[in-house]
Amino acid sequence: MLAAQQYPLTGSQYCSLKRTKSEPMLLKTASPASPRHTFDVLDYKLTLDLYKNFFAPFPRSFSGSEVITFRADSALNTIQLNAVNTSLQIDSVGLAAKSFSHQNNILTLTLDATYAPSSVVKVKINYTHLNTADNAIYVSSDGFFFTDCEPEGARKWFPCWDARSGKATFNLTAQVPPSD
Repeated sequence: MLAAQQYPLTGSQYCSLKRTKSEPMLLKTASPASPRHTFDVLDYKLTLDLYKNFFAPFPRSFSGSEVITFRADSALNTIQLNAVNTSLQIDSVGLAAKSFSHQNNILTLTLDATYAPSSVVKVKINYTHLNTADNAIYVSSDGFFFTDCEPEGARKWFPCWDARSGKATFNLTAQVPPSD
């Protein structure tokens, strides 16, 4: 029915159409590969370069930089985040993160110190979303770029604490072509 419309689809219509045609996304937050929850994310600040996604061949890949602000729940010198290995390549880390490992869809950041409970800390992650069909990033030749990751699934397009109980502010800046 949507394909028969004379007018281009809206973003929400594209999202709905993709959702109905996609395989169900099964995310297990209580699996052995779940990160340890020792912190509370306060804010995600993402800067994405999406410029090339609007031109043929309309890739799903993009580069991103992310600053995560979190409060320590206990004394900690590492944090673990959800980050799907087949979707995300971690390029480097910074601010309070001094090194990382990325295995079994878990990104472990080693911090530059042991932070006391209630400390507010910022880490930076530079990453690449790979050109993969992961049911999280959609790019169309009609000029739409969108994600579909509610209530969980953001772990496929940016490193995060990806759980329904996780609430944080979110700021996204994207580089895109100028509009006509």
